[in-house]
Amino acid sequence: ATEAEGFEFLNLKVNNTGVTTNLKSESYTFTYNSNVTDRFELFFGFTGIDNTTSVDYAKIYAVDNNVKVVLDNGVNADITVYNLLGQSVAARSASGTITTIAVEKTGYYLVKVNDGAHVTTQKVFIR
Repeated sequence: ATEAEGFEFLNLKVNNTGVTTNLKSESYTFTYNSNVTDRFELFFGFTGIDNTTSVDYAKIYAVDNNVKVVLDNGVNADITVYNLLGQSVAARSASGTITTIAVEKTGYYLVKVNDGAHVTTQKVFIR
């Protein structure tokens, strides 16, 4: 990455291999293949943003038309799924287990997990 000033971290994940490269300190090259889709994910954080919120207690991901949230044992949290217009499309309370929330329409959604001490938000794509 040649223009990474202002980013605390800038990581590229290759989805089909699971390998993550820190683009602030390493280069990454690849051969384009038009048959490969959803190949990369880019994770970044801005310098100066308070990053004390830990996402270790909650893992958020999408499987088919479901949002899955895995909470550490003993963690009670409120989970809300928002569309990109900011409208709440689903909400659940959960505690220390896998919570599955069905989402009807394909698209990007924001999932907010609030355990009372931390708030974590992550974007997911529903197929």
